[in-house]
Amino acid sequence: MQIGHNTKLNSVDVSAVQFVGDNPDCIVSDLGAFLGVVPTTTSSIVDRLVKRDVMKRLRTEENRRVVILRLAPKGEEIYNTLHSRRLAVGQKVLLNLSSAERSTLTSLMRKMAVGSSGTA
Repeated sequence: MQIGHNTKLNSVDVSAVQFVGDNPDCIVSDLGAFLGVVPTTTSSIVDRLVKRDVMKRLRTEENRRVVILRLAPKGEEIYNTLHSRRLAVGQKVLLNLSSAERSTLTSLMRKMAVGSSGTA
């Protein structure tokens, strides 16, 4: 996926950027669980994104053995671009719905959110 004038990311990299952008200071295993990949693959993904100045690995002061992930400035730009694109697509979809359909969609999404949180 082409993002910006000179940044190209594969779909896994895009998912990794979105996850870390949504969950700053997550740990590497959180990213791996989200992506559904083994630790060595997660490390390769993070290595690639760090090398491209998209992501940063940091150690916490409380426990120097724990490595957290954050987006580098370039990663933040990519994340913001992706977020803007998602919003534009969502708005385009919603424009094609009538007021009643948007209301139904909102109601259904609320039900799904409540159902996924484990509460009724």
